[in-house]
Amino acid sequence: MPTILRFNKDHVGDKYARISRAMGKDESTDLADEIEKLNEKIGLPSGLAAMGVTEDMIPALVAHSMTDPSNMTTPRLPSQDEWEKLFLEAM
Repeated sequence: MPTILRFNKDHVGDKYARISRAMGKDESTDLADEIEKLNEKIGLPSGLAAMGVTEDMIPALVAHSMTDPSNMTTPRLPSQDEWEKLFLEAM
């Protein structure tokens, strides 16, 4: 989630500031960093690799992501190259 938060950061208006406030943080807080800290605190995996995803799975993940219906609601639609980069960053 932090990877996609960073990717969408400049395309969400004040939504991240509102979420930061709801979390009891300052509006200028880096929401992705806060989510990473929260994930660590509650014991969630730190990335895709920690969940068993391997780099050789990325092409299939990208292909699926390119046609996923949730793309209709995303604030910033990644290109195929951007999807690949996002998955690599999320490893």
